[in-house]
Amino acid sequence: MAEKSVDALASAGEFTRRLVASYADHFHPQRESTDGGGEAHPLSTALKSLDLPISGNQVQQLLSVSKELQVRGQSTVGEGLSWGEFCVCCVEVLELKKKYPVNGDESGADRGVTNHPPKTAPAVMNCHASRQSAEVFLGGSCNPTTWRRDHAIPALQAEGVTYYNPQVDEWYPELIEVEERAKDAASLLFFVIDSQTRAVSSMVEMAFFAGMGRDLVVVVDDILKDSPRIGDDQLSSREVEDLNRGRAFVRSLLETGGSLLALSVQDGVKASSEILKGGMSVSQYSSSTRCLSVPRNHGLGERLALLKQVFLMYDTNRKGSLSLQEAVLAFRSVHIDTHAMYNQLGCKKVDQTIRSNELLSRYEEQGLTFDDFCMVYAELRYAQVSEEAGNGSLLVGLAYLTAPIQWISGWLWPTPPTHPTQTSHYDVFLGGSCGHTTWRTEIAVPTFRQTGVSYFNPQVQHWDVRMIPIEREAKEHSDVLLFVVCGDTLSVASMVEVAYYIGAGRKMVLCLVDISCDGGTEIEGMKLSARAIKDYNRGRAYLASVANKNRVPIFTNIPDAVHRAMHLVRGHYLPRSPSGTSV
Repeated sequence: MAEKSVDALASAGEFTRRLVASYADHFHPQRESTDGGGEAHPLSTALKSLDLPISGNQVQQLLSVSKELQVRGQSTVGEGLSWGEFCVCCVEVLELKKKYPVNGDESGADRGVTNHPPKTAPAVMNCHASRQSAEVFLGGSCNPTTWRRDHAIPALQAEGVTYYNPQVDEWYPELIEVEERAKDAASLLFFVIDSQTRAVSSMVEMAFFAGMGRDLVVVVDDILKDSPRIGDDQLSSREVEDLNRGRAFVRSLLETGGSLLALSVQDGVKASSEILKGGMSVSQYSSSTRCLSVPRNHGLGERLALLKQVFLMYDTNRKGSLSLQEAVLAFRSVHIDTHAMYNQLGCKKVDQTIRSNELLSRYEEQGLTFDDFCMVYAELRYAQVSEEAGNGSLLVGLAYLTAPIQWISGWLWPTPPTHPTQTSHYDVFLGGSCGHTTWRTEIAVPTFRQTGVSYFNPQVQHWDVRMIPIEREAKEHSDVLLFVVCGDTLSVASMVEVAYYIGAGRKMVLCLVDISCDGGTEIEGMKLSARAIKDYNRGRAYLASVANKNRVPIFTNIPDAVHRAMHLVRGHYLPRSPSGTSV
């Protein structure tokens, strides 16, 4: 949108006036798209400039709703967000920040500032280390990455923080036990999932520790879409999509589990040092690098989708704008006090005639476009939030979203699974490999229907990141988690989920099959290199080890796994059939 039109909207009120400069700076027409690039998206940097930082995953939640509206021909969004949509995003993030502040946000009392003197000789632990414990375990992507040597280790040494570095020039099996002791003894685990490696095992390992509730500081970078190369392997768009889906699940698990998701290695190392030197847990730490912690039952972007649908309901002639009277009705439908609207915008209502300032006069003549509607909503909602916060309220206005969002979900997802509600309950969650797989419809679903076992099936035709909170809610309301990781799928996100819920101690049955190492192996049309197969099977091997140590039953035969899940629900076991294999 042109800068002139942004300036014209600057007179809406106190809140939106503050947003104009940030929008103009970050969403100007000359800015190139950053989709798939190394830079943060303009929405991320714009919100950070307003002291409303959110993570990359949360940015994608907002953009995904905006993109959905655009695809349906119901928005004029370009590569980023329109001005009005930006206003709604800002007020939504602000509401959540006020309602669910990160510890220490308001007073700063919990920051990692301490009078403890720095240590003079940091201890370093490598492969030949003794049983001395290090404060930080440097986990995550290894060869060929150099983030430990270039950034983490120098910074930790400067702060006098001890660390264990598992990256060695020559690895041998005896190091497994040494590394395990270092992880167990470390006060904090610092993981980096970078864009130079598939990092499948690292994601699985980190998810397991997140499920356990360990103190974690994590940096997660997506595989870049414009240069998808891992070593000598040129990655297909399909493989990049699967690896980045796994990373999206990692971010989601961290954001709802109390871990710290840092924006860069430097930010993560700084935060780790402050946490340790301040004698804090990760949950007590807050800083500018900490992203908003969104509650599990709220999906960012829902407000924008609701407003668009309400706008369309009242734009009965499909002229792309609402009269002022239509806008009043639309605002009432989303619990905006219309008397506050007139007061806030400086107009008076006399004998059903609206006499207004210059902005309202323009609305009377031209109507409110969706951008205008969103901007005015953001201004009025900000006034409500400020008043509620001043009265000590818990922002109960958010409650109005529940019913409309359940109703609108059918419009957003034409063929969604049954959405769990607060009272929904399932015997089994059917997790694991999706895509072209048919094990749910051909094996699990018929078996459970015959025996009266209720289930939640997350497999949909077109998946996107907005499904993550829906699936997570269903898992939380399921007695048994059945996960099937097939040998003809990559299933990175599924392995991440399994590891997390094993760490959380959930009742689970796992069917796990390695990818075939035969020459010319293809997965969903992708020809995998020997290195790729090794990476994906290493993740499976680590997952099998974690499951075995935590007494999770593991099968390589799907019917046997389904059989075990059914009898876990019934509260008793039957012997495994000869075809079942325990790994």
